[in-house]
Amino acid sequence: MFKRLIFFVLLFMSVNGFAQKSIHHFDSLTLVQLENRDWKKLIATGKQAVKEKKEFYYLYYRMGAAFYNLKKYRKAQHHFEKAYQYNQFDDELKESLFNTMKLNENYDEAYRFSKTFSDSLKIKTETEKLVFINQLDASFAMNNPDSASYSQEGIQNYPLFSKYIFGVGLNHRIGRGISLYHHYSGTSLNTTLYKFYQSHYFLEANIPLIKHFIVQPSVGFISQKTFFTNLQINPDKNSYYLFSLNLKKSIPFFDFNISGSASDFYKVNQLQFTGGIKFYPLCNSKISFGAEYLGMNQQNSYYQSGFSLSGSYKPFSFLQFNASYFNGDSLYNQNNENGFVLNDNSALLKSRWIAGCSIFLPHKITLDFMYGRDSKIYPVINPFTSVHDGSIKYGYNFFSASFKINF
Repeated sequence: MFKRLIFFVLLFMSVNGFAQKSIHHFDSLTLVQLENRDWKKLIATGKQAVKEKKEFYYLYYRMGAAFYNLKKYRKAQHHFEKAYQYNQFDDELKESLFNTMKLNENYDEAYRFSKTFSDSLKIKTETEKLVFINQLDASFAMNNPDSASYSQEGIQNYPLFSKYIFGVGLNHRIGRGISLYHHYSGTSLNTTLYKFYQSHYFLEANIPLIKHFIVQPSVGFISQKTFFTNLQINPDKNSYYLFSLNLKKSIPFFDFNISGSASDFYKVNQLQFTGGIKFYPLCNSKISFGAEYLGMNQQNSYYQSGFSLSGSYKPFSFLQFNASYFNGDSLYNQNNENGFVLNDNSALLKSRWIAGCSIFLPHKITLDFMYGRDSKIYPVINPFTSVHDGSIKYGYNFFSASFKINF
């Protein structure tokens, strides 16, 4: 009986030994698959090795190379970083990881990583001396209103006028790993009753942290001047602020972000927050889908909220299509990317849709074109009684074009 028990124990151990392959087996097999450029089989083999806890440096490096050649750059970066945990001295791995970070548009993270490069690798990757200013941009937008209707009976065709906006910006680095973006925009609106001008300066820092966290603090200052046709009315001058903090976290298939901001547009204190998610189904920038929830708690008013959906598709290396949609319960003055506000207007934004494209030209030049439409409501307050006296419902069709060059 005892001999039979020993026999079955030895048999189980031998069968389990065959099932649990050695590191040498996975090393040899993934090397052959790498040389044969059999990327899908290499990834399958690598996943099996990880499942059996047979992990080693070349396993992750080869899996990263496989994902890279399949153009799944976000997955490739993840596996190159796993390999880097095993070996922090291989210049070939560092170069692969650096190039993948740039393909994933993690530029500040990539240049921070270049601190670890040898002198020869810095020369090879052209990171020996980084240019101070790495981006310049310019933009122009025109908001053209269509017919409006007044909620009070008998009043129609409220006069609306076109608004023009221009902007210029630059991005520069602070050492290796932190960048600052400066943007200035000007707005002009001429009507039969007044002329309105606005200037807006915006500053944002992009600071990569550990484990793919990025923190982005920003500040904006807005100055407005209104000159009336009736010279007996004194010009109206106001200034406002906007502070915000955004935290972003990236993993291979998703980006997550949360942000909070405070502002005093039109002398009303506002606290705003946003929570969003962005999905990359192919683990690269070819296709993406995003969703955000926006909320605002405004002084002496009710809680306001809205949501936005977005998507992009890049069928060719030189062309990308973009689209977004916003809907809310009369949200306004919500902070948005690059210092623009979602609705820089005393009217309330109900909905907005945008469609456009990005064209990528040689010499790192990008052209962006957008067309969209806003639906707005302007509550009319009687200046003598301070009583709500109806509202103006109208729409804005807008077009914008921008130019950007990277260095």
